[in-house]
Amino acid sequence: MKNSYDFEVANFVCKFNDFNLMDLFEEITLNAFYRIDKWKIKNGTFFFKDVKFIEYESDKERIYALTGRFIRNTFLKREQYHDETTGELVQDTKVLPSSPSATFVLILNNHRLIYLKETKHAPTLDMFKSTAETFLKRETKDYLLSLDQGSKKDFIQKYGLPSVRITPLTSEVRLSEFIKSYKKLETVKVTLKVRNDENDHSGFIDVLQEKSDAADSKSTNLLYENKDNGLNKEAITKQLSDLTRQGNQSIRLIGKSNTDETLKGDNENFKIIQSINGLDLKNIAQTGKKLVQRFIKLIDLGQITVPETKSEVIQKLEKHNKSLDLMDNNHDQPR
Repeated sequence: MKNSYDFEVANFVCKFNDFNLMDLFEEITLNAFYRIDKWKIKNGTFFFKDVKFIEYESDKERIYALTGRFIRNTFLKREQYHDETTGELVQDTKVLPSSPSATFVLILNNHRLIYLKETKHAPTLDMFKSTAETFLKRETKDYLLSLDQGSKKDFIQKYGLPSVRITPLTSEVRLSEFIKSYKKLETVKVTLKVRNDENDHSGFIDVLQEKSDAADSKSTNLLYENKDNGLNKEAITKQLSDLTRQGNQSIRLIGKSNTDETLKGDNENFKIIQSINGLDLKNIAQTGKKLVQRFIKLIDLGQITVPETKSEVIQKLEKHNKSLDLMDNNHDQPR
């Protein structure tokens, strides 16, 4: 086992039409992540394993989250190898099963996702997004089977099938360093996307986001452009840092490098990446809590902004936590 692992932080947006992840918490969300089936595609099979509901007491509030492992079953294939004795390139096909994995923590208070790659070739965030969306849709369809025809029609009209979007949260330091690498920054495109039930804390962007929501727009673009002289990199850095802190916006940069080549970048180039030591990956609950602890530290340092948890969300989470405590007491098994 490695001593140090890198993790990233993203915003996990799940929409049921105009409703959010926690609106169907007990009906859909929980069961979707606890599903024991697999999603099979051409290049492998994806599934969640050892998913647990955890709690962590911070100075400001009690944090609830789903944590577990995300696994990809696939095959490593070789076609040839070099024989050091004979010096020949030998045609020899071999296939080896491989199951790279990642640990995830989905914080239910604020929809933030902590994602830690455990191995080389671990499944990506995009793979996690597609799998989560697939399982949420499967669970929704299974839930519909339990309803009568009238209720089923009302449910579909009200909630529809879920959609998921994951946007990496950005690091102000990495963003600044990336922008400095431009000789001339010509174009910046900011895309405001459908968000969770949260408010941003940047006045201008909050007003723009509200206007976009009122127009039922799935996305709204804000464009900065100066191809002649280039944009003010210092001002752009400050504005983008404010705009992207909550992860509801994606940005695209285009300009010229110091060698006059076209240089492009997006959220992936300056996402938050942190290292953490002392994890026992076999203990999922403990690992999840340590990652939540580091997440809270990033909030305290001002690197991440999170919305205040709504009272109805807290009530749902506390209710579920109490039901788990009751089950544990009845079975005399500590969680």
